[in-house]
Amino acid sequence: MILPDFARAFVKAGYAAFVFDYRGFGESEGQKNRLISKERDEDIINATTFLGLQPEIDATRIALFGISYGGANVISTGAADLRTKAIVSVVGFGDAIEEGGRGGSDCVEHGESWSCGGVGGEVAWSEGADFFA
Repeated sequence: MILPDFARAFVKAGYAAFVFDYRGFGESEGQKNRLISKERDEDIINATTFLGLQPEIDATRIALFGISYGGANVISTGAADLRTKAIVSVVGFGDAIEEGGRGGSDCVEHGESWSCGGVGGEVAWSEGADFFA
């Protein structure tokens, strides 16, 4: 029950939080216990879409949070889904180039920016930014 505890802490800090089970896990439907990154990425994108349609949510300020395998999934999903404005990966793992992830060998770092499969972004740190740890 780690994620619900984090969600409660985020809500207590003034953030909206949404926790879901990947397909085949917990209360979700689907073939049980499949660990397929592409399906997990799709589930995160679907959860983001659902969350963004809720009237109390500002869809322009959605962040992804994941732990362990979920930490790896929020990185790949956030890189592909331009609606994602922040990513927090706790104990995530993976190498998009070595493991044939999104963009494969197209992933390139450019100092303070990056691009992967034609999608790019910049690395930026804000003074006074609030991160829950």
